[in-house]
Amino acid sequence: MDLIEAGYEALRDDRPEEARDYLNEAVLDDDTNVRAWKGLTQAYRELNNLSAALNAFNSLIQHARQRRDVIDAYLSKARLLDDTGNDSKAKEHYERVLQFDNTLAYPYLALAELSLRAGQWQTAIGHADHGLEQAVHDAVERPWMLVIRAIAQRKSSLSIGPVSSFFKMLGNPEDGDPGQSALQQALGMNPELAKSLPKDPFQDPATTARKIREHMPKYQIPNYRL
Repeated sequence: MDLIEAGYEALRDDRPEEARDYLNEAVLDDDTNVRAWKGLTQAYRELNNLSAALNAFNSLIQHARQRRDVIDAYLSKARLLDDTGNDSKAKEHYERVLQFDNTLAYPYLALAELSLRAGQWQTAIGHADHGLEQAVHDAVERPWMLVIRAIAQRKSSLSIGPVSSFFKMLGNPEDGDPGQSALQQALGMNPELAKSLPKDPFQDPATTARKIREHMPKYQIPNYRL
């Protein structure tokens, strides 16, 4: 059995330390081996060694030849950085993903949520608008982007400029509360959403932002055990 197969067998048997050792030997022999780097990202995450996992993802990005592998590596890095509070680096990686594929819904949602949490209302609206216009129409992230847009719209005291083509479908904002319109649109797409939000999402935006972060769909880092 070669080093890479031994590493993956150790991963499948819940022996991440052994997997790490085998796979590190493998990349010493050939540091361009994408499968070895994938296994190392898995081993280091299971060992809760975030720094080493991020470095392994860097190497995976450097050597991957399949576009999907590069996108997954950038998204995985962004999710780890996001979860550990490195918002600026997470933002950079989500934006990088969109340079590869601007039809993916999750990066828009993540960027909108980061902006909402930072109180950057206009930026949150912009990311939500772009996501709603560009992302696939059956994406589970869409109603969550509408909720973020609703909260940011209500909080913003500035002009949002021209109404996006997506929000023209909601009707003229001057005819009512555009924040409430966006919220109702979100609940129409996903009625279960109400269970994850405060009764009045506009009353305490900080609590609503925390609930959005807790319950919104998350990018699932690939399981490279297989």
